[in-house]
Amino acid sequence: VFPVTTAVSCNGGSDGSVSLSITGGIPPYTIIGNTNNLGSGINQVIVLDSLDCETNIEFLIEAPDPLDLVIETTDVSCNGGSDGSVLLNVNGGTPPYTILGGTDNLSAGTYTIPIIDSLDCSIDAVFTIDEPEVLEISDIIVSDVSCNGGSDGSVEFVITGGTPPYTFSNPTTNLVAGSYFVTVTDSNDSETEGEFTIDE
Repeated sequence: VFPVTTAVSCNGGSDGSVSLSITGGIPPYTIIGNTNNLGSGINQVIVLDSLDCETNIEFLIEAPDPLDLVIETTDVSCNGGSDGSVLLNVNGGTPPYTILGGTDNLSAGTYTIPIIDSLDCSIDAVFTIDEPEVLEISDIIVSDVSCNGGSDGSVEFVITGGTPPYTFSNPTTNLVAGSYFVTVTDSNDSETEGEFTIDE
């Protein structure tokens, strides 16, 4: 008896099968045991001929490796943006793989993206795209000019949110009296604006 096996299509599945090529004995033959809907591993059937002579047949039903994921996310660069992304490295199963969802231009949130292999085995990629807090000037601390006509005024900004370090569109020291407008930019080019006055 020569068994010809068909592996299960998905790891953990039970759609394997075996076909038996039987010679010898006296036909017809009776097969005791399952030849279809088999799980992976060692399986066994008994073959009887018409005189009840029997033989035990063991055979291996193979299975692909389980689908496995390595997920690498890139967060949104600015609060409210949509430049997040995910890289899905798929292993196991039976290539090629189909990713049923977008992986670029993602806003902040939690996502579930199904991935299927060529035999319709599936795995879900579940991941979260984060975003920085809103970039804000939470406080402006002004030091006025000490003498009329002087230029020793200064300003200090308390910045919250965004992604440090921050840069400022105007100097913050050696300021003369007057009104100023400033743009604060973080390391991801998010911007916020503020105004202040230096007195004398």
